Amino acid sequence: AYFTKLFARDQELAGTGAAWVRLRRMLPKLGIVEVSVCVALLAISPLIVGFLKLDSYTGYWLVVGLFVVGLVLLVERSFIQGIHRFGWYGATLIGEGVGRVIFGVLLVWMGWKVSAGLAASLFAQVIGLVAGAAGFLALSAKTEPPPPANPNETSMHRYRAALSDTLALGLYALLVMQDIF
Repeated sequence: AYFTKLFARDQELAGTGAAWVRLRRMLPKLGIVEVSVCVALLAISPLIVGFLKLDSYTGYWLVVGLFVVGLVLLVERSFIQGIHRFGWYGATLIGEGVGRVIFGVLLVWMGWKVSAGLAASLFAQVIGLVAGAAGFLALSAKTEPPPPANPNETSMHRYRAALSDTLALGLYALLVMQDIF
């Protein structure tokens, strides 16, 4: 909800172009958070796999994949919802839901057992991500140019905005991964 509010506020105050600017500024931070969490999870993977007494790393890496794709999907859906493009938002939800059912049934039928649910969820999130990317392509063609930079905005204001985005992404990452710790 936090990111959706940010994008909606940008949309209302300065148009869709401002929301695109915020999205472009958030993506590098998102990459930093994701790489940091993945490196940390890679470092502790033997401990977690041993603690959970897993036979292999497959389930663990499926959960890590769900985190990585899920965080990108969160930002993507927040952007689409924040700029009030509910058709594309619905397309991501429908694509993910239908994909989860189809892949879940198919993978269980193929004998994947418990890993089928995790793999189906991961494949379904990728479908939702692709649906959102299609929405991005459609929306970017219709978007007005971003507003000019605010001359009264200080670098401290930009640092605070960057810190709040990074903090929110990091806290979401911890919330999603808290059951592993």
